[in-house]
This record gives sequence, C-alpha cells and structure tokens, in this order.
Amino acid sequence: MSTKKAALTVELPDSFTARTVELIILPADETEAAPAKESPAIDVDEQGLTEFQRFLLTAPDMSDDEYNDYLLKKQGFREWSKRSV
Repeated sequence: MSTKKAALTVELPDSFTARTVELIILPADETEAAPAKESPAIDVDEQGLTEFQRFLLTAPDMSDDEYNDYLLKKQGFREWSKRSV
C-alpha cells in the first residue's frame, strides 16, 4: 500500500501571537464523515432570552463617578509602573 504525502499551508494574520495551533482535519466526503452531533437545546424564557442574556441584562454596572475613579486609578498605576522601571 502506497501512501501519498500532501502539504498543507495555513496563513495566519500577523496579529496572531499564539505559539501553538491545533488544526483538525476532517474528511470532505459526507460518506466518510462522522455523524454530526446534535447541539444541546438552549433554554429560552418567555421573553426569548437565554440564561446568559438575562445575566448580562441584570449584571451590576458602573456609575459615571465609579468609572471616572477607575480611570484615575488606571492612570496612577500607569505612572507608577513607569517610575519603577
């Protein structure tokens, strides 16, 4: 039995910084492909929202004062890290 070797080239964007890439190659022929797995049903409430969407809508948020305080602390850390170098 002879085995034919083939090359596969994958071009990644310059912004891709990972050192390891996992590539899964599946047969293109439908007769050889594994049967498709059913995706799990997603529970939706009476408003048509998923549990995650409900979480996002009810999650705590920041007031403008809290956000401005965060920005001041962020700037302070940035200046502190420059001085300690």
